[in-house]
Amino acid sequence: MLQSVRSAFEYQGQKCSALSRIYVSASVWNGGFKDQFLGEIAKIKVGPPQDFTNFMGPVMCASLLVIAPALLIYF
Repeated sequence: MLQSVRSAFEYQGQKCSALSRIYVSASVWNGGFKDQFLGEIAKIKVGPPQDFTNFMGPVMCASLLVIAPALLIYF
């Protein structure tokens, strides 16, 4: 479960191998995976990259500043 969170959110999800979809059986999801998954996501610290305690920061490059808002609207 922790690996799923890291894969989805590491590097702000801006890597080609980022997790974009996960399939979990209902019994596993309801058996605690959901609560653990959401709990780990809630712990993610966001902030400037100069603070190495932050897990997520800004987008990787200036060109993504143009693309990102359009992707949010598209999806």
